[in-house]
Amino acid sequence: MNRRTLARLALVVAVAPSAGCGDSNATSDTDGGSCVAALRGGELVITEYMPDPKGSDADGIEWIEVHNPGTAPVSLTGVGLVSSKADGTDAKGHLIQDSVEIAPGGYMTFGAVTDETRPEYIDYGYGTDLGSMSNTSGLLTVRCGDVVVDEVLYDATRIKDGVSTTLDGQVAPDATANDDLTKWCTAPTDGEPYFTTEFGSPRQPNAACPLAAPESCGQCYDGGVLRDAVGPQAGQLVISEVMANAGLTSETVGEWFELQVTGGAFDLNCLQYGSNTTKFASDPESAQVLQQPECFEVGAGDTVLFSQKQWEETDVVIKLTLSDSPSDSNPSPGVFIAYGGEILDELHYPKPKDGVAWSLDPGATTVAGNDDPANLCLAYNAFAEGDFGTPGAPNPVCLKSPCDDGGTVREAVAPVPGASSSPRSTPTCRPASASRAASGSSSSPPSRSTSTACSSASRPPTSTSPSRASSACRSAPASSCWPAAAPPATC
Repeated sequence: MNRRTLARLALVVAVAPSAGCGDSNATSDTDGGSCVAALRGGELVITEYMPDPKGSDADGIEWIEVHNPGTAPVSLTGVGLVSSKADGTDAKGHLIQDSVEIAPGGYMTFGAVTDETRPEYIDYGYGTDLGSMSNTSGLLTVRCGDVVVDEVLYDATRIKDGVSTTLDGQVAPDATANDDLTKWCTAPTDGEPYFTTEFGSPRQPNAACPLAAPESCGQCYDGGVLRDAVGPQAGQLVISEVMANAGLTSETVGEWFELQVTGGAFDLNCLQYGSNTTKFASDPESAQVLQQPECFEVGAGDTVLFSQKQWEETDVVIKLTLSDSPSDSNPSPGVFIAYGGEILDELHYPKPKDGVAWSLDPGATTVAGNDDPANLCLAYNAFAEGDFGTPGAPNPVCLKSPCDDGGTVREAVAPVPGASSSPRSTPTCRPASASRAASGSSSSPPSRSTSTACSSASRPPTSTSPSRASSACRSAPASSCWPAAAPPATC
C-alpha cells in the first residue's frame, strides 16, 4: 500500500450533505469520525471500480467495490471513502455512520445513488458526496481515522465506457498487490452484463486479467512466467490435410488446414502461415503470424487444427482464405508454414472439390512426402454436416476405391471373373450436395462419422463361391461414383 505524507493522511475533505444518505451520513471531514473497527492498513482492499458508466455520469451509476480479506466480519461504521485527483487534490469524501458490516471474504459495493434508489448490485449509497470520478486518472481511498486502510491510483489506460476496472482475479486481493497498475484490467465483456449494457463483477470475485502481450512474439508466458519461445526445427511440422473449399457447410465450418507434429517439443508462437508462397518469397511479412501471450506448446504426435470457425477441435482460428485455383498472383495454390522467414513446409494441391479435403496418407507424413501428389487423396470420412475430412484427428490411409462395409470404410475388392453368374447391379450415387442438404444446417462442432453417399440399387444373392469372400464389395468399384459424385460407395 502506498504511504503518503502525514498531511495527506490528515486531509480534510469538505462535502455537501447527501440528499440520498441524509445529514447523518454527511461529514465535513473523513478523518474526524470514530472508526469502530480501529482498522489497520490492508484490512480492507479496493478490488473494483466503475468510473465511467454508460451515458453521462449524471445518468449512470459510479461505484467502488471493497473486499474484506480477513476471517472475521468488519464494521464499516466510521470508515471514510475518498475520491480525488491523482495528486490528492480536489478530494471529496463520505463518512459511513450507519451500522454497516462486511462479511469475512465478502465484497461490498458503494455507489453514487441514494439508499432509496440503489439497484441490487449496489450495497450502500453515498449519494453525491464523492462527486464524479475522473475518467482519466484519480485516487480512491478507504480511511479509518488517520489510517489509510487502502488506496488505489488509476489512469486512463484501464478505463472503458460502461466497463468496470478490476483487480486481476488471479491475484489474491491485497492492499499491496493492488498498488501495481499492471494487476488491473477492464472487466471482460464476452459474458452477461451485470446491468443492461454495463460489464463488471460487482459484489463478486473478479475474473482473471488477460496476460499482457510480450514485447515480441518470440517470448511467451509459461505458467505466468515470461520465457523465450522455443521454435520448431525443419521437419518437425508437416501439413497433413487441407480443406480449401468448404461445401454447403461453409457458414458454420469453413476452410481449414491441419498440421502433424512429427518430432520434438516446441512452441508455435511466431509461426507464420499463408496460402501464397509466391508472395511470401518476395514479402515475408505478408504471412499471418500466430501470436498469443501464453506459450503454445506442442509435442511429437500432436495434431494442430487451424480453422476459420471455432470448433471443439480448433487450436487456432484463422482469417485466411485458401485459393482453389491458380491465378497470376498465386500461380500455385496451397498452404505454407514458416518460422523466422524460412519455410518449414508447403503443400500444393490439385483443384479441390467442394466440401472434400485433400488428405495426406499417414505413411507419408514428412515434408517430402506431401510434395508427392501420389500421397494425397480426397478424404472419405464425413464430418459436421456432410463435408469430408478428419479435422483435428489422424488421417486414415488413402484408398483408391473406398467403400463402406457396414460402417467401416475400406478398399473395394474387385469381383473375381466367373465367381458368380448373377449380374452385378449398378450403384446409385447420391450427389454429395443432396447428402449435405438432407443433414440440415446445424452449427454444432464437427463430429466424424462414415459417409454412405453411394448405395447399391439392388444387391445380388450372396455368392457361395470360395473364390469370393462375403466381405467383397457388392457394388461396382467405388471409382465409378467417387470422386465424381460423393464418397464412398457401399460395399
